[in-house]
Amino acid sequence: MQRAGKQIKIRGVRAIMAALGLLAALSVAGCGTSTVSMMAVRPAFLNARAYGGTVSVAGFMPVYPDYALVAGQLQREVAERIANGSVPGSVQLLEYGGGLSVSGRVDLYAAQLHSRERMATCNDPIKVDEGKGSITKYIDRPCTWRWLDWTCQVVVTTQVTDAGGRVLLIRPISAQRSGSTMQVRDIMPTPPNSHPILQELRMSVAEQIAWLVAAHRERVNVVFYNCEKPAKATCEVGVQRMAEGRYDEAAAAFTDALAQLDRAGANKDDRAKVLWNRALVFEFSRQFDQAEADLRAAYALDDERQYRDQIGAVERERAAHQQLLEQGLGPQPQAPK
Repeated sequence: MQRAGKQIKIRGVRAIMAALGLLAALSVAGCGTSTVSMMAVRPAFLNARAYGGTVSVAGFMPVYPDYALVAGQLQREVAERIANGSVPGSVQLLEYGGGLSVSGRVDLYAAQLHSRERMATCNDPIKVDEGKGSITKYIDRPCTWRWLDWTCQVVVTTQVTDAGGRVLLIRPISAQRSGSTMQVRDIMPTPPNSHPILQELRMSVAEQIAWLVAAHRERVNVVFYNCEKPAKATCEVGVQRMAEGRYDEAAAAFTDALAQLDRAGANKDDRAKVLWNRALVFEFSRQFDQAEADLRAAYALDDERQYRDQIGAVERERAAHQQLLEQGLGPQPQAPK
């Protein structure tokens, strides 16, 4: 699967962006909660720095001659995503290297169609003259309903090797979309225009392949609890500041909300919810020790499972951040305030 290709080199540590920072949307998730939709930076599956810090996109072989054009497009798209990538400034194209080599085989790039039908009774309107005018009546007749089921699918077997040719990973990567069209009256159902669908699926596969060797962004939804009075408005400010990526101000707002609940003699459950909110701010600003401390305090107040489970999520975020640091892509965690 090896072919000559351009080289991609990972740069050194850069403060690329607040690790989990860009607001996309703020919405109500359900009774008593609000959701902030954000972009998270995720590490590559393989650390290229350990193999010399370069990545070669060696090319993709078409399993059928008809896939030759697609294979070339896929190679360019994978190289572009690694080079310019989901994390701006983290990698750059070079004309030399070693390190990791990405190659593969385009196994499937096609729209598959399947028709089905069912006998039914159709109800047709007819005009009937009656006196000075006409009325509409309906008559039943036997008819056949037809459907056309379609599936567009792209499958690429991807291989990553080191400079010595040792295979580090072989993985089938795929993207798929399915649907169905139904006949309207006596008009036969028509298949969709598969070309733009397959293009979109190919770009999705290219992105997934790039994620194997380059850091990337991933959308995540962060669920905050709505607070009780007298801290309700203060918590709303905290959620809004979090949505804007203003983590210090969000943490300060939730700290104020805790103080308001303390002065009001609020119950333990209400305090635990605010601690959850502040823990999420600490987690997303990479202050993992403070996040874990707040979650443990929340669990001590209210032994609900979500507080305990979120401690494990903080540990996973800490590990992902460490991977980013090892790959030269992540900023250091913020110092405690």
